[in-house]
Amino acid sequence: DQLRRVLTQEIRWFHSIPIDGSVTPGHCTFSQEQWIARQMPASLTGKTVLDVGAWDGFYSFEAEHRGAARVLAIDQFQGPREMQGTAGFEYARARLASHVEFQPLDVMDSGQIPDTFDLVLFLGVYYHLEQPDAALPLLFNRLRPGGMLLMEGIVSPGGSPDLNLTEPYEVEPFTFNSPTPAWCLQHLQKAGFADVRLVGGTWRFGDFVAYYADAFPNP
Repeated sequence: DQLRRVLTQEIRWFHSIPIDGSVTPGHCTFSQEQWIARQMPASLTGKTVLDVGAWDGFYSFEAEHRGAARVLAIDQFQGPREMQGTAGFEYARARLASHVEFQPLDVMDSGQIPDTFDLVLFLGVYYHLEQPDAALPLLFNRLRPGGMLLMEGIVSPGGSPDLNLTEPYEVEPFTFNSPTPAWCLQHLQKAGFADVRLVGGTWRFGDFVAYYADAFPNP
């Protein structure tokens, strides 16, 4: 049928998104996405969310499902993603009757966004940047007081926080570096994040971590 043809042939999916009883055949499995999603607050009722590097929008739609009052997804489709563009996101948004907004912006363009947010998602992005430390202050400025950044990505185990960056990570295409956990912690704090917490896990390409930076105030 039309739905199956779209899900399997017409769109090259990165995310595995449940739609109308089916799941899109994404590069990231649904179980991997669920692990990361469990690091998000269970309830986002009334909150505003910025999803940086949203691609197909799995986490944007998940934030909306958890009650977010507004979700803004941004991404700049370059390299191998140019052929796909926003096709997956637009299809999923239509079928889910979603109100998630989209703007074609790179993380380094996030300073153009005039608004601030309760939650900023920075998932699977920083290791694709040649200078990821330059992005962190920009994201800090997009947070409301007491807001939270959730950052996830490939890291190299061990190492010194004094290292600017560690070795290139060649398993996944267009990955410029794989910082150490110590590097990430140091530069998150340098950018202004005060309460930085580390959550460990296992990724199909190697180690990865999720960082909370500045948690929501206690009710």
